[in-house]
Amino acid sequence: GSDTIYFGTDKFDLTPEARATLTAQAKWLLANPAVRASVEGHADERGTREYNQALGERRANSAKNFLVAQGVPAAGIEVASVTDVSPVPH
Repeated sequence: GSDTIYFGTDKFDLTPEARATLTAQAKWLLANPAVRASVEGHADERGTREYNQALGERRANSAKNFLVAQGVPAAGIEVASVTDVSPVPH
């Protein structure tokens, strides 16, 4: 299965589908405690660079906080915000 989760426009709250994906990831991470996880929050170019950077960070932290609530140690999860520069499909 995919480990990618999606957010609505200008949103950082987790959908039920995102929660299901993250629950599966949490189980895997708990079964493999030596593995460190990297969570990237993405945003497109619709807002300012600063806004998109902050939105990506909020998205990554939403995922991280969910994983931590499932028992995954916070110290083993790195978060990053990535601003996508590809054009938005119309």
